[in-house]
Amino acid sequence: MIHALWSGEPADHAGAHLTPERAEFHPRPPTATPMLVMGSKGPRTLEVVARHATEWNCSYVGIRTFRAKSAALDDMTSLELLAAAVLPDLH
Repeated sequence: MIHALWSGEPADHAGAHLTPERAEFHPRPPTATPMLVMGSKGPRTLEVVARHATEWNCSYVGIRTFRAKSAALDDMTSLELLAAAVLPDLH
């Protein structure tokens, strides 16, 4: 939904919790794809980061945990890029 709002055009979404119709975002971002920084530690949230974020923030973990999470995110991001190239209609 956020990418649709950033486009500058009215956006619709049928979600489990909200169903906005012709929603608009003002002012429009200064660039076509603004930075989206997300922080997470859990595996489900890392999947969301891999799919949508431009930067990732992970705090309050040791260096071993950070390296493991970072490697997992790298793997997920590579898979997302591959999926977007092979199956663009799903992204």
